[in-house]
Amino acid sequence: MTERSEFESQPDVIWSCLVEDSALFLRYVLERLTRDKQELMFKILRHLIRFVPKLPQQAAFALYNYIIGYVMFYVRSPQEDCQKLIGAALSILWMVSEQMLQTNPDGGSSHRFIRVKIIRGGKNCQQQLLKIPFPQSVHGIMFKDLKQILRKEQCDASILLTANVPSAKKIIVHGPQEPDAGGIPSQFPVQEDTQFCQILRESLDFFGIEESRHREFFLVDHKTHQIHNPSSYVRDFYFFKRSQYPQLELIHMKPEDAFNALQKQELLHKFVEIGKVLLTWAILKNVDMVVQRVVFLHEELMKLPSFPRKALEADLDLYKEGEMGKELLGLDVLHKFMWVRLIARMFEAMAGNFAYSGDIHLFLNVLNGAVILHSEDACILRYVTATYINAAHNFKNIFSTNG
Repeated sequence: MTERSEFESQPDVIWSCLVEDSALFLRYVLERLTRDKQELMFKILRHLIRFVPKLPQQAAFALYNYIIGYVMFYVRSPQEDCQKLIGAALSILWMVSEQMLQTNPDGGSSHRFIRVKIIRGGKNCQQQLLKIPFPQSVHGIMFKDLKQILRKEQCDASILLTANVPSAKKIIVHGPQEPDAGGIPSQFPVQEDTQFCQILRESLDFFGIEESRHREFFLVDHKTHQIHNPSSYVRDFYFFKRSQYPQLELIHMKPEDAFNALQKQELLHKFVEIGKVLLTWAILKNVDMVVQRVVFLHEELMKLPSFPRKALEADLDLYKEGEMGKELLGLDVLHKFMWVRLIARMFEAMAGNFAYSGDIHLFLNVLNGAVILHSEDACILRYVTATYINAAHNFKNIFSTNG
């Protein structure tokens, strides 16, 4: 067999393996996602999805089910790199959703079942059978069903763009020493609009840190060791759990080292947020029952206290300099661009029939904010301008009465 014929036969071999026994074919990669060489395994999965134009049904279901369980695993047992791994998983999830076929591989029931390993105390528990409302394909995914199931499993905030989870009511902060050293921690109440800078300020006063050294102390998560940006909102990171309160540490760091750590953390956070937007956009991209999905998405976004704030969040100080300044700026441009595409898709699906005309200004604020933040980016300028023109044409009845 010549080199040319080997190359030509590879797509047929891969397709046959995916069709005949997708679970066995994917097992090598999936089993290593929680062990070693995780970045390489995610890279292989991305190449596979891009290499195969349309994934076979069984392979798509297997990937979708496993990635959902993978995110659940790291939500329930947070680790140091959990946010990075969840972001990588979301990048696979939206790609799988976009590639789905339309036929049900079982030809029967529209629901699929997945097994998720729940790990407690460092040891494997029995596998729990979860019923995921994932019908024939992405064409059958309904936001309402996903919301109900993922909320029940307490992982909706890590996957869904519209997750509206109550904030933690109290947060515990340990002083600038080891949490197990016997020092008395402090407890602070958390409101819906509480930022980490407020917690940091009160912690510095409580532990008696001299004002001249305030800029050398930062809040770090006790479990994951992730540094928190003072301008971030507590409700975006910590959610209400009965009898459980998040714990932070007040850590002394050099301002330069803290700035680099904040940049790395912002990169991971943006990656996760982009994954959520892309997943929502991939579901709306298909025309089947798109109006029902858009109406539900519109209602959910209006209930979010963080909308449109999270769509426009940008810490410009982190983008100016440092090791990852340019990369963060590019990632933020991508984040805003995907939000613009999502709003444009919603406007397109609801052409001439916007559900609640009084709310349209909030969606226009996303477009306005994207242009203000990145007015020098030609791609955003062109897409926002096109969305403005389409909206003016499709919703002229709204603008003629509401301005």
